Amino acid sequence: MRRGLLNWSKEELPEAVFDARVQRLREAMHERGLDAVLVYTNFPRPAGVAHLTHFVPYWNQCVLAVLPVGLPSLIVSLSKRVAGWIMETSHVHEVICSPNIGGELCRLLEGAAARRIGMVELDKTPRPIISALLEADAGYQITDATGLFASVRNPADEAEIMLSRKAAEMAADALAGAVEGDGDPDLAAIERDIRYAGAEDVFMDIAPDLTRDPNYIRADRPMRLGARYAIRLSVAYNGTWIRYGRSFERDGNSDAVAAISDYLAAAIPALGDGADLKPLAAHADALSPLQWDGVIIEGCTGCAPLQLLPNPPAGAVVSLGFTFRDERGHWLVDEPAVLSTGGANPAARLTRS
Repeated sequence: MRRGLLNWSKEELPEAVFDARVQRLREAMHERGLDAVLVYTNFPRPAGVAHLTHFVPYWNQCVLAVLPVGLPSLIVSLSKRVAGWIMETSHVHEVICSPNIGGELCRLLEGAAARRIGMVELDKTPRPIISALLEADAGYQITDATGLFASVRNPADEAEIMLSRKAAEMAADALAGAVEGDGDPDLAAIERDIRYAGAEDVFMDIAPDLTRDPNYIRADRPMRLGARYAIRLSVAYNGTWIRYGRSFERDGNSDAVAAISDYLAAAIPALGDGADLKPLAAHADALSPLQWDGVIIEGCTGCAPLQLLPNPPAGAVVSLGFTFRDERGHWLVDEPAVLSTGGANPAARLTRS
């Protein structure tokens, strides 16, 4: 269950942002000849519906229906007592509360005379929902709309970039303030500071001993930290997710920290629109005395907030997970950035440094 505050500041994220996002989707629907697009959401897959409406589920499952006109409708497998809260925090026409999401979807689509239906991430949508549509005597033509949604989801708009930058700065500030000298970090203070700053969620992973193992472990139990360790934070703010992480060595090693900082400053702007990842390796000479070991790129094109993107779309907000090494072991760094849309605008980091 999600534990953080779920609120909506319309000053920070006005309704017009969601109207524009839905309109982009509708234009793509029209080109594809679709009468409706459906987007599933639950606790681990909140990103698609949040992008279109601001709604973030704290529990259970829901389906958003986008029709050619009007605000989207949200069908939720939650009790009616939360309908008012959902309407207050979401840009939707109506909230339909029912344990039978598939049946309510059929009624909604029938009332709109919608027959050609696109489902985002059709293969990941629970079978009972899809079965209700397939078994209905309505002649629905259901196709996968994952690619269609991805095509309008990016490039990121100004609102998403602003929220991502704010989430990144929350993470960077909290991590910098909780690690001092060669003592153990105050993990509780990290989460506290991020939530106090307004994040609705934060997940923490730790690589407890980078001299032995560069893999992260969920920080859900006490663990002994070695001489070199890493902390990675996944932060959600107003439905926007980023990752931010840094490695720490108890005896300092300012040369390695400076080399990583120089590398990020040189390599990320050179990344451009992300179509060619070679600049990330080409700037490895800035890392001395470290060696570049690779990178993973995560971002959002569908319902999952942070998914691997082998070919990231231009203009997307991404999180770059770098691995470096030296004679003692590894260094891990996670850095959020926004890719270029081409032209004179380079890719850019979302943190201050």
